[in-house]
Amino acid sequence: MKKAEKHMKKWHGDVGPYAYFLGVLVAIFAGFALIPEATSISFLAALGVIVGLLNVQDHELEKFLLASLTFLFCAVSLSNLTYLIPMVGDQIRWVLYYLTAFAAPAAAVVALKAIHEAGQE
Repeated sequence: MKKAEKHMKKWHGDVGPYAYFLGVLVAIFAGFALIPEATSISFLAALGVIVGLLNVQDHELEKFLLASLTFLFCAVSLSNLTYLIPMVGDQIRWVLYYLTAFAAPAAAVVALKAIHEAGQE
């Protein structure tokens, strides 16, 4: 049993950071390459759920939720300013859009974890 737990922890430790890094890269690439929206959103949302499940430990819940909320609010606000940036403003707006599609599911999963943890007390 102990060996299986160690293997599972190592697997969680490997997949979570890679999913986060991949999600950020895909959001940037999709924003500039203008990949079809439905495909990108679905993939980024799935990666966001994986990050929320595997990447955030119990002692990091509050910090992650505060950072996620701040990021999501700022990304939406900044996307309104991208119209002022010549030539790449549209691509930056799409990158922010895809980053929010990645961050929001992760934040939702972590929020559910926090609600469950609060209910346990």
